[in-house]
Amino acid sequence: MREPYNESSSERSPRDASAVREVRRYPNRRLYDSRSRAYVTVQQIRSWIEAGERVRVIDVATNADVTVAALSALLVELVEGLLSGPTGADVLHEAVRRGALSPLAPSSPVVLPPPEVVDDRSLQARIEELERRVALLERR
Repeated sequence: MREPYNESSSERSPRDASAVREVRRYPNRRLYDSRSRAYVTVQQIRSWIEAGERVRVIDVATNADVTVAALSALLVELVEGLLSGPTGADVLHEAVRRGALSPLAPSSPVVLPPPEVVDDRSLQARIEELERRVALLERR
């Protein structure tokens, strides 16, 4: 269970440009930005993040920080858009099969090309790199 959000723990003033932007998620799944005092879309949140802002999403009903769930949904939309072609499912199957997906990857995510394009040497090198990263994460 996640820790409930505590407004007194906010580190910075809302006037501070580097402050975390707080978005409230209502039960009807509408998103309300406290800074602009307006309802916003997922696309607007994406543009803020791409511009370097940090966002915190708070569920109004439970007062829980649901940022991870909200950003995960955003990432799913992005991945679906990137892999919507005929080989997208093949790429994802191969990535899962090879253990290429790591929720705590320290660097950019690894996306494998379609299986018919991968040669054994480059695939072996990628597997070894992923195993090294997993071992590092397990030591944390």
